[in-house]
Amino acid sequence: MTDLQQFIQFVAAILQEIAKQAELLGAGLQNAAPSGSKVDTSSAILYLFAIASYLKQQAEICERLVVETPHDLRYNSKREP
Repeated sequence: MTDLQQFIQFVAAILQEIAKQAELLGAGLQNAAPSGSKVDTSSAILYLFAIASYLKQQAEICERLVVETPHDLRYNSKREP
């Protein structure tokens, strides 16, 4: 596995973790908000769930890049700029 592929996997893992935390935060906010509350927390909750979904999609794209990246795509330090 190339350094690039390892980096992409690292980024995918971070995106998945942030998505998980956003989902947990949204669920916690949803459970903590009283049902008859005058404060509208639904937009914040929806935002957190939307962000989590988007980050999961980006992590899936990263994972596909690792699988689909050709092995000859390696950084060549001797290559001319």
